[in-house]
Amino acid sequence: MENKIFQSEKKEFKTSDSSIYSFKDCPNRCVDGYVVDPYTHKRKLCSYCAEKRKSLIKTNSVDSTSKASIKELLNLPEYYLGYDFNIDSVFPDYAIKYLEETSLLAVKELLSDLVTKVSVGDLPKRSYMFNLGSKVYETNFIYPYLMRAYMVGVTVSPLVYSLDLVSARTALEAGIVDESLPFKYRDLLRSDICICVLDAGATKVDIGAVKGLMQLRASNNKPTIIFTNLWNRLIGDLCDVEADSMNVAKLISVEYVKSSNTKQVEEPSEQTKMRTKGTVSEMSSSDFRNLLSSHNNL
Repeated sequence: MENKIFQSEKKEFKTSDSSIYSFKDCPNRCVDGYVVDPYTHKRKLCSYCAEKRKSLIKTNSVDSTSKASIKELLNLPEYYLGYDFNIDSVFPDYAIKYLEETSLLAVKELLSDLVTKVSVGDLPKRSYMFNLGSKVYETNFIYPYLMRAYMVGVTVSPLVYSLDLVSARTALEAGIVDESLPFKYRDLLRSDICICVLDAGATKVDIGAVKGLMQLRASNNKPTIIFTNLWNRLIGDLCDVEADSMNVAKLISVEYVKSSNTKQVEEPSEQTKMRTKGTVSEMSSSDFRNLLSSHNNL
């Protein structure tokens, strides 16, 4: 007989037919987590559904229809629970010695500000691309950011990985529905918050897919947040160090300390620089910034 002593019981909830922001048992009969104030005739958060969303992200409860938890619906890992955010967990102690202090403080301030604002429903005014290096735990920002946005009723896309994004766009163009994907392409264009991850193996096609998504979202006045550890010339088409728009991302990176006896931490090896067909050579963060600067001066 299977021992279930240490297995957590998964309670069920029932979302409305329209979205995951309101629930079947809502006494206010809200739509997408909002009700219309009878006095001001303006939309406001449904207090019942807001509290229910907050409680659900702290548990392993699953939707009675899809049998998926909120974290699964947002394409977050099974182990993640809650919405707590601690900026020091993004930059672990062992990595601090490699990071230039002024640059580090500026990035910490920006990330903390983004979390603070989304926690009250305030959205970014521009798109961002974060390249923080391999020693930073960026998911400790991404996961609570998405959870907090969902909690306050901001429409959130599931976490987007570039490989899935390419498949989703291919499915859209072919007129098919790929049930194996965590999202549909058109849904990504309408959400208030969308975070994309360009992994280290991303190709020219992947980068182009992210660029296309960002531009289409910008046409709907929606910002896009991109995280990547890639340094290459194609990435330069996505961002600008002085960008202040939604269709071109503002590049945010942390400077790594250089010393006479230590090479720059993020400088790739010669083997790393040898890329497969369809990609381009990687470069250091300083080289990449110089490339962007020269491009902007043309």
